[in-house]
Amino acid sequence: LALGLATVSEAITVTAISDPIINPNHTGSESQVSTKQIENLPTVNRSLQDFARTNPYFTVDASDASATVVNVAGRNNRYNNIQIDGAVNNDLFGLAGTGTPGGQANTQPISL
Repeated sequence: LALGLATVSEAITVTAISDPIINPNHTGSESQVSTKQIENLPTVNRSLQDFARTNPYFTVDASDASATVVNVAGRNNRYNNIQIDGAVNNDLFGLAGTGTPGGQANTQPISL
């Protein structure tokens, strides 16, 4: 069967509405938790790790009960980008092994 060229019989116009959920500026997965969800989540000590356990993207290091290392999507915790109310909640200086702020504990002040 061979198809031959034909003339255009009619013009078709296709229109679409952009989906607000899809953002071309984001290249990865994203998850948000609302204030209402946080208020209703069961938690022992209201830590980030308690809330992270409810999200399929997060894994919490289960090596011991006091573990605070959180990995997102299987990546090293240094690649995490966790924001609370738009404020960065990451270990920006690489001082903590957990990837979250707090690596400055038990340090000595520097006299100027």
